[in-house]
Parts: sequence; structure tokens; C-alpha cells
Amino acid sequence: MKNTAPRHYAIAVAIAAIASLGCLLLSPGAASGDGAPVPIGSSQGSVELPDGSRIFAIEAGHGTAILRITAGGSVAARSERSKRLVLPGVSLQGPPGGASADGSTVVLTVAGALPYLVARSEVVVFDADSLRVRSRVELEGGWGFDAISPDGGTLFLVEYLNRSDPTEYRVRAYDLATDRFDPEPIVDSSTVDLTMRGAPQDRVTSPDGRWEYTAYDGAGGTPFLHALDLEAQRAYCVGLEAVPSRQGTGMSLEIDQAGEAITVSTWKFGETARVATDGFEVTDLRSEEGSAPTADSGVSPLAVVLVALAVVALLGAARIGFRRLVPAG
Repeated sequence: MKNTAPRHYAIAVAIAAIASLGCLLLSPGAASGDGAPVPIGSSQGSVELPDGSRIFAIEAGHGTAILRITAGGSVAARSERSKRLVLPGVSLQGPPGGASADGSTVVLTVAGALPYLVARSEVVVFDADSLRVRSRVELEGGWGFDAISPDGGTLFLVEYLNRSDPTEYRVRAYDLATDRFDPEPIVDSSTVDLTMRGAPQDRVTSPDGRWEYTAYDGAGGTPFLHALDLEAQRAYCVGLEAVPSRQGTGMSLEIDQAGEAITVSTWKFGETARVATDGFEVTDLRSEEGSAPTADSGVSPLAVVLVALAVVALLGAARIGFRRLVPAG
């Protein structure tokens, strides 16, 4: 039997290169992505490190090729795993999560069923520079990745409480140094009048990596912004009454360069609300003079065409390679 590992690796590098092109062409600009407690088992794409390199987890046979690609496009590190691992999805629209703000640590999860349905969960922690495994966290029941502290020392994991309802969950802090959970879940006790349920639509991270801000659709109720302080291990939920409940699906977020304000946009109204990160005051932008609906996504049509052509070319190459592996007759 022929060894197909080099072929898998070559295809993985090609996919990573095309994905890097897509990141450059389709990036919306200021907002940096990240995730939230949701039943997302995996996500396509990559995570960027402070030095400009990116981490990819590419399916290779029955396993995974994990690559760190420099900003110049060269392979700085690689790791091959027998299990199918993925970068954790953290919102329905944004890129995956899993990288600590200091660039030291990357977290991957095991691909497969949605996390709230499984009987056992596993999270694998890698050194981002060498891509060597630092730790494995194996847990009974359904768990998902939410966030990682800026220094890579604490995981924030979602514990799903009801296999019939993925919107019932709680967030727990897990110390990698002691391999222990904090006994108390992370909740915002101040928002007693706000039902905190729903699916995460988009997420942005503060410039210093300390805060993760996630927009939730409210599951038919009031959409809200979930603010998670990764250092103090505190959470705040901010009701977004300016966003009609039917407009909660498809919300997008953008944070300014100073990290002082978050703009919430919806499909119908464009820029709909602005949230101050100091005090969480919400401004309804629909009432401001000059505000109007917008359909501008910030994505160049040419960029979409170029990425589509690159993907088609890769699929054609992969198909040819597959045919060469199948014996004639």
C-alpha cells in the first residue's frame, strides 16, 4: 500500500495557502473574531497569532494535519494527529476561536457530534509555537469551548445541561495548571430581568485580549451582548432593546481600535446600536440623524470570485490526485 501521508500533507498546505488568501481578501477590517457558548462542534478557517502567523487544522486521511503558516506563507511548524481535531467554532458568523491573546496556546476540540449530544468530551491544548500537545482535558458529558485566558492558563468551557436544549448551559473556568474547575459557574447576577438564551451570532475581542464580546439573538426574546472578562472571570449581559427580536439573527459586531465601543449591525438597519465598553451604556443608532439601512457587507465581489476560483482549482487538483491513487481496472 502506498504511503499517502505526503499527499495529504501537500493538500493540507495547499488548502491552508488558499485559506490564507481568503483571509486577506475577505477580512472585514477592524473586528477580531472569537466565540461563545454554542453547540458548534467545529469551524472552518484559521486563527491568527500576534506575530501574523496562522494556525490551521486540516483533515488528512482519518486524522488531522495542524499547521502554523507564517505571514509570508511558509510552514513554521506542523503536527499530525490520528484523531480528527478542529478549531472550535465560537459564533455562527465569525471565525473560529482557540488561540490565547499572547500567542502561546492554541486549543482544538475533537470533531464529531454536536457537543451537547455527546457522553464524553475532549479538549486538546497545544503549544502554539511548536504545536506540541501541552494538555488533554477529558470530561464526562457534553462540553464545548468558549474562550481562553490571555496568558493561556485558563479555559472557559461550556457545560451543556440539557441534551434536548442546547441553549441551557453554564460557563465554567478550568485551570490548566491544577487541572481543576472553579467551583462556581460564571454568571451575571445583575441582569435578573434578562433571559439569557439564544445562539451566538458574532463575537469580537478587546484589543488587549482581556474581553470577549458576543452577540446573542435572544431565542425570540431580547437580543443581548455577553461580555466575558477573561482575567477577572466575570460576565455581564447587556440587553439590546434597539435590536428587534426578529433582527437578532445575523447580527454582526465591530469594535473600535481603542476598544471603547462596539457597533452592532443588523441586516435591515445596518448600524443599529453602539455599546460603550466602560459601563455598557447602549445607544440606539436608528434614532440618530443620518442613520439608514445599508446592504454593504464590506466584501469585494472581486475577492469572492478570486477565492471561489482558487477553491475550484484545488478541488480539481485533489480529484486528479485521487484518481491516481485508484488502481486501474
